[in-house]
Amino acid sequence: CDLNTTRFTVFVIDVNRDGIPDAGVITTRTGGPTTIRYFAGDGAGHFTEVAGPGSPPLGSQPPPPPTCP
Repeated sequence: CDLNTTRFTVFVIDVNRDGIPDAGVITTRTGGPTTIRYFAGDGAGHFTEVAGPGSPPLGSQPPPPPTCP
């Protein structure tokens, strides 16, 4: 049972429509849920997590990892 596989897909998006590139991260865990997180960029290389479509509420805890039967 391999429950330790996590994949990250990073993509560019303009979350707040200000023309400054922002980032999204799709996290896929084997046997677990897929989550999408969004980060707003300030144009100087700093990113802050923000709510976006399909994202969980900020500050929410991820679900516990699955266990082998």
